This record gives sequence, C-alpha cells and structure tokens, in this order.
Amino acid sequence: MRSFSLSNLPLVSVITVNWNNTLVTCDLLRSINENNTYSNIEIIVVDNASFTDPTETFLSEYSSAKVIRNQENLGFSGGNNVGIRASKGEYFQLRAAIIWTITDFPGLGSVSGFVTSGEAACPEPGRASFQ
Repeated sequence: MRSFSLSNLPLVSVITVNWNNTLVTCDLLRSINENNTYSNIEIIVVDNASFTDPTETFLSEYSSAKVIRNQENLGFSGGNNVGIRASKGEYFQLRAAIIWTITDFPGLGSVSGFVTSGEAACPEPGRASFQ
C-alpha cells in the first residue's frame, strides 16, 4: 500500500459539468475555495455549450480552475469524459453542482468508490450508513 506525506500528496482532479447553471457552479467553486483542506488539487469545469460563456465568472470564483467549453452539449457523462481526458491527476473526483446544500439535508452523506491499480474499489459492506 502506498503511503503519503504532506510533501508527496497525489494530485486529485475535481471535475464538474455545467450547463446554463452558472450560479450553482459558482457556489460549488466558492465552497471548494473556502472549505477545501487538501492542497494538491486541480479544478476542471466543463461547460456543455451554455447559452452564454461563463468562463470569466468561473475564474472569478476559482482563478486556477481549468475551464473547458464544449461546442455542443455532450450530456453529463460526455462532459465528465471530456474533463477526465483533460485531467492530470492521479485520482479524480466527479462533482455534480446541485442546487441542494448539506444544510437543506443535514442527514445527507456521500458515498464514493475509488480506483486503484485499474480496479474499482468500494467501501466494505456496513461501513456506510443511510438514515
């Protein structure tokens, strides 16, 4: 098993897809900017051909974000695939910029698998709880 220290943290690519939802995506970027404690991340925002170009607005919230503007709407999966191909991280996390916040649903949690050595790994049964 690989061990990490603060000096060799792997790059994590955080990818989100936007389509005509600039304010919600900005809320996500602002939240990452204000609350993230992991130092080695890249933020990728894939815009799926929104009616107006939100690039400058996104960069005003997270100046180091990589914004990719698709010429056509490729859908959620297609947009994520564009982001994954552009990512440089050893790991990536797909984030949906949703309207609901954790304060709207205080019992809400998050479950995520991860990929290691090319194989998907999921939390052990019973490690996650849903209420």
